[in-house]
Amino acid sequence: MSCHIFLIIDFFFFSTIPGGFTCADTLRQNGFRGRILLFTREGTLPYDRVQLSKQPLKKPQDLLLRDHPYFKKAKIDLMLDTNVTNINWSSKNLTYQTLGKQMKSEQYDYLVLATGLRSRRLPSSIPGGDLRSVFYLRTMEDANNLVNKVKSHETKNIVIIGDSFIALELCGWLTTGLAGPTGKPEDAEKKNVSVVMLLKAPMIRLFGEKIALALQKIHENNGAKFYPEANVTELTGANNIVKFVQLATGESIPCDMVIVAIGSETCTELYKDSPIVMTDDQFIRVNDHLETSVDHVLAVGDITKHPLKIFNLDEVNCQHWQMACSGGHQAGKN
Repeated sequence: MSCHIFLIIDFFFFSTIPGGFTCADTLRQNGFRGRILLFTREGTLPYDRVQLSKQPLKKPQDLLLRDHPYFKKAKIDLMLDTNVTNINWSSKNLTYQTLGKQMKSEQYDYLVLATGLRSRRLPSSIPGGDLRSVFYLRTMEDANNLVNKVKSHETKNIVIIGDSFIALELCGWLTTGLAGPTGKPEDAEKKNVSVVMLLKAPMIRLFGEKIALALQKIHENNGAKFYPEANVTELTGANNIVKFVQLATGESIPCDMVIVAIGSETCTELYKDSPIVMTDDQFIRVNDHLETSVDHVLAVGDITKHPLKIFNLDEVNCQHWQMACSGGHQAGKN
């Protein structure tokens, strides 16, 4: 096996980090001695991304899955700040762009795709989405920018658009998890938090109305205000900074910052018009060994649909951190 070269494309966001990293780690733990390259668009070591919305104040070094000495000892080549631009599936050649805009290429024997998800942006039909102080949360840099804005004394009113897990976790942090100058939550500067959502209650499709309303009540008791069944028509501002969220009802919600948390979408455009077989909803179809339709190319994590024999299902997609880790582990063993 020592002659093989594994390239793990991990250049987008979310579960790409556990999927790609766990695959590389598993290869080394199982005695693989060939070269391993791990590509990522981010400029930091692999980290626990799910903590960004649960504990935004956590120090970056405390989020890392492994430190620099680990990667050096394991001889895993981290290709940070790189953007994979093309894959030649027949010649097994991958082209990428470095931070310095240099174009380079690598040959591979095996390729693992772990490109994951990215934040879904506000539709272009909603004016004002490009105003300053509109935030999305996916990366460590996103979290740092968001926290700095929240900490500003000028930030009094915060509007969250969406009722996703991330939306509600950030709502909980903003209403109960902020710390004041002494480090105590009770000394924190109070923020006015509003949650704008399309549905009648948060996560009602997942939990049902009774639990969803109970969940909303918890957040309301902590000070959050909810706008159910609300359509955002426009974000307006002054000096290119967002100041109001306009609703179809005519209501205008004042804000000093907006956090958009309306779900995610797959990062699979690199595989468009390729021999990789995709589902109609743009997931990569893999078998129970996580193999794609192309020889020596595997895929793991949120971008895949795979069989689940225990429930006799032909195709499932589970966008969960643990599933990405498990998929990376299985790909490494396979």
